[in-house]
Amino acid sequence: MGRKTALVTGASHGIGRAIALGLAAKGYALGINYFRSEKNALEVCEQIKNSGGSAIPLKADVSNLAALREMFKQFFKEFSTIDLMVNNAGVSEFYPFLEVTEEQWEKITFTDWKSTFFGTQIAAQNMVENKKQGLIINISSNHADGC
Repeated sequence: MGRKTALVTGASHGIGRAIALGLAAKGYALGINYFRSEKNALEVCEQIKNSGGSAIPLKADVSNLAALREMFKQFFKEFSTIDLMVNNAGVSEFYPFLEVTEEQWEKITFTDWKSTFFGTQIAAQNMVENKKQGLIINISSNHADGC
């Protein structure tokens, strides 16, 4: 049996980066999702490869369903199956309640909720198709308590 595989969204910095590096240390081959910072994502991949691991950068705005699906397509092209999905990507933006626009609301909810729902669905479909008892982890934030 080959290496276990994992995909971590928002893995180019912060908590996502730490999760990806921790999983690599445990032997996982990784998909490193990023949206804006290709440089950071490539650094994470390089760090993993330098320690004997395997990682690929996956650029995608996970709030966009077509981009999310394309990200998984690239992941499965490289690794074929998934053992672990970490929905970590999120945005923290604060606006006065009475002034929030539809665009602002969609940016936050599509990134934080929509991407988690459909990312989980796509990963789970692959796990079921391949008869894998995988794991899906959804990261939340303390901001959920302070809306």
